Amino acid sequence: MANTDAELRSRTRENPRSVRRSAGNAEKAAPNRNRLRRILSRWLLAIAIFFDELVFKFSTSVRPAGFNLLIIALYSAVLGMILWLLASIAKTRKGNRKVKKIMLLIIPLLFCIEYFIYRQFKVFYDLHTIFNGAGHMLTGFWKETLKLVFSLSGLWHIFLFYIPTLVYFIFGHRLDACKPPRKGLRLALAIQMVIMLLAAWLLIRIVAVYHNTYSLGFTFS
Repeated sequence: MANTDAELRSRTRENPRSVRRSAGNAEKAAPNRNRLRRILSRWLLAIAIFFDELVFKFSTSVRPAGFNLLIIALYSAVLGMILWLLASIAKTRKGNRKVKKIMLLIIPLLFCIEYFIYRQFKVFYDLHTIFNGAGHMLTGFWKETLKLVFSLSGLWHIFLFYIPTLVYFIFGHRLDACKPPRKGLRLALAIQMVIMLLAAWLLIRIVAVYHNTYSLGFTFS
């Protein structure tokens, strides 16, 4: 060990340029990592929503592809940005991260409710209808619902829906910069959201199959 340390010191004396070059590379890499964290933190909630959407679709025998997948991605991105902007109202990074944790606990819960309602009745209901009829469901079908929730398949799907939440709770401090956006960035994001909503609306309007699906078939998405 002593010989190794001595060799390193001697190499440093012999080639100081390489040491300075390594230090310069490290300084350049730090801003890149911070920039990546800021970009990733901006899209974390959108990625979580998109992931849960895919889990829900595949779990209900719906195989999204092509334009349908693009529509889901656009709506997930818009909703994720809205939630991110709401979370950014928190003045501190700690508060920002707490708000996001609460959001990431609620989002999968809504998907779980929708999923188990579909498993129970084989029909897609919007959330407004579900919550209005929640009392009847709990009193009239609570035994059947509990069986579905605590079955092996039910527990597995709960785990799938909460994967983004678990990832954030474990690695959030590394992935999320939690830096509040500037006014210019807020305006840019608002413009992006309008563009994505218009793009999704045009796709639904132009392609007849998706128009029927998103306007008549079910209203959850």
